[in-house]
Order: sequence, then C-alpha cells, then structure tokens
Amino acid sequence: MCFRVVFDKTVIGQLPSFRNLSDRSWPEGELSAFSFPSLPILASGREEAFSAGWGLIPPWVREKEQAGKLRSATVNARSETVHQKPSFRNSWPEKRCILPVRGFFEPHLGEAGRETWLIEKADGGFFFLGGLYAETSALLQGDFPERTFSLITLEARDFLAEVHNEKKRMPLLMTGEKAREWIGAEKSVIDLFHPSWQLDQRELSGRCIKKENKKSDILKETSLFSIFN
Repeated sequence: MCFRVVFDKTVIGQLPSFRNLSDRSWPEGELSAFSFPSLPILASGREEAFSAGWGLIPPWVREKEQAGKLRSATVNARSETVHQKPSFRNSWPEKRCILPVRGFFEPHLGEAGRETWLIEKADGGFFFLGGLYAETSALLQGDFPERTFSLITLEARDFLAEVHNEKKRMPLLMTGEKAREWIGAEKSVIDLFHPSWQLDQRELSGRCIKKENKKSDILKETSLFSIFN
C-alpha cells in the first residue's frame, strides 16, 4: 500500500516532460493520499505532464457525494484486480501514468510494536511510482480536479517485503528508463508487472521514523482504505 509520499517540486525542473509545470505551486514534504493533493503526473501518449488529484474518480461517476466517498477507496489500485474493479476498468491499461517522488512511507511490525518506515533511494535521488488516471465527468469538474489518479500496488518482495511485513504490499517503483516503458504504448499487459524492469530494491534505503504503541496515522489510513476494499 502507498498512502503517504514525500514530494519535492525541485524534481520537476530536472525532468524535461515536467518543466511545463515548473511555475505552478505544488504541495511539498510529507503528503497523505487522504488529503487528496493535486500532483504532477506524466501519462501514456503524452509529451508533457499535467496536474491530477490523488484518489481516482472514474468517468462514470456523476454525483458529488459518490465521488467524494469513492476517492478514499481509489488512492491505490491492486495489480491483481486492476483489470476487474469497476473504478479502474475504464483506465486500465491505456491510461497509465507516473509520479516522481523522493520517498514513501510503509507500516512495519517490529519486535517492540508498530512502526512507520520512510523508504528512499540510498543516493538521495528521486524515483517514479506507477499508476493510472481518469478524466473526471464534466458534471463534477467544478468540485473535483479535471483528472485524478491512483497508485498501483503489488505483492511486496525482497527488501520491501521485510518492511511491510504484515500485508506485504508495495507500490510499483521505477527509475526513469523503466518509467518510460510503463507509459510507453508498446508495453504488453502481460509484461507490465514483471520484476525485471522495476526498480532494483538494492537502490533503496529505509529507516524507522516513528514507533507507536497506539495505531499510527499510516495504520489508521490503512484501516480506512480497507473498509472499502
């Protein structure tokens, strides 16, 4: 699962396809999916990035109340069921996208209790998270972003399976070259989640930033998400 990320707008200036958004104001630092921030993403078939709100609203949603409730259930999309769920069927596989981040947070069950870990690249650089996006119905665009997105999660493996050691989930992580493959038009559905072109987890570092005797914010968010899934 991926409900919190670290976003740094300086990465936009380093990425040619994102520079068209460099003069905009963006939220920075630790961001929660459940605050539904608007962030820059690059999508399949696009040369330039655009803004999209976290929490996918499928195009068939027409009512404001339904859209508001649904977003809490669509901040992530499971790779195993993304082709089946009504919320994602209109987006998968054509409307794939990438989000550049500095890091993300995962829950961990340690010997002394629950912890929150920050996952980053060991060299301090940024990487991409893979997702999918949707165009919001024109009936809702006065109240919601014109486009929204969801981040893909997979069964955790390697280092990230040791971190998220209860439900064993992880986001889809990629470096620049592989991120281009993710949004490339030629990529087949069969190959999309193959580990061979995902980010090598030996490039990652992780550290505990919070120990909790009570349920942490990230675990509360996990529970909220689970209500809808």
